[in-house]
Amino acid sequence: MDSAQHPISRYQLRLLRHGKVWFTDYGHTEREVCDGATSFLKETYPHYTCSKGMSRWIEKHNRYSTDEAYETVKQLQGGAIDWGSLLGGRSEVERRRALKDLSLRLPFRPLIRFLYMYFGLGGILDGRAGFTWCVLQAFYEYLILLKVWEIRHLPTPTVQSTPLPPKLTEQESEAHSLS
Repeated sequence: MDSAQHPISRYQLRLLRHGKVWFTDYGHTEREVCDGATSFLKETYPHYTCSKGMSRWIEKHNRYSTDEAYETVKQLQGGAIDWGSLLGGRSEVERRRALKDLSLRLPFRPLIRFLYMYFGLGGILDGRAGFTWCVLQAFYEYLILLKVWEIRHLPTPTVQSTPLPPKLTEQESEAHSLS
């Protein structure tokens, strides 16, 4: 199953001009900051997301969901929805980012993501592969929600350390090594 087979569009910069694009951390990934215009490739760009097996995909997305959960908590605490970008952003990337910030606040986010991808973006047209891909994406959203809850409600684990013994003087060290 690869995302190139699906009509589900992803807007991600692929070809960059040196010095015109830089990246800022955002969850498990980065966000591009562009100095200049962007445009789209006319052909698909293959991205084989499950080429190393389902277990690898689940393992990676379990890790990614932890980073996304922390970013979600940060965004919910201090961020706001950018309605201007959502309704009239200069680029598809800008509108998509604003939509993600809005989606963080929606109830039933995993279900909405499944319905949007399966029916809205045409995953249903890809049969079993499309269904599987949309379920995996909804599962990923659910992992993020579970981890957001965990961050907000469970106590932060602390490491109980045993104090180190006092440092021996040079004479004590020599006496200890002779015995």
